Amino acid sequence: MLKGCYEEVHAFIIKHHAVGDENASLVAFEVEEIETTLRLEAEAKAKTSYLDTFKTTGNKHHLFITITLGIVSYYLPLVLKTSGIISVTQQTLINRFLQVWNLIIAVSVVYLVDHLG
Repeated sequence: MLKGCYEEVHAFIIKHHAVGDENASLVAFEVEEIETTLRLEAEAKAKTSYLDTFKTTGNKHHLFITITLGIVSYYLPLVLKTSGIISVTQQTLINRFLQVWNLIIAVSVVYLVDHLG
């Protein structure tokens, strides 16, 4: 629909979502939903830029965390070596446990945000 292929999209929805029924209310609903989504995406794209990263305190905080985690991950072997953990096997094991911990925390936070708002 974004490229003007309205009839093709309409036919696709009729064939695959409405089982060939052109008069199904699902067809009109999905076409309207696609058009609304495309319009909203175009409006949002026109209003945003990369400078938005620096406009709010929350975005600055997220950027700081992202950069810090990248740096810590990059220099983790050197930090472990300095703290006396020289074995590559031990460093790999610590790094793997760290990644599993990050996964557990990320999934937990997503679950909490989804349920608590």
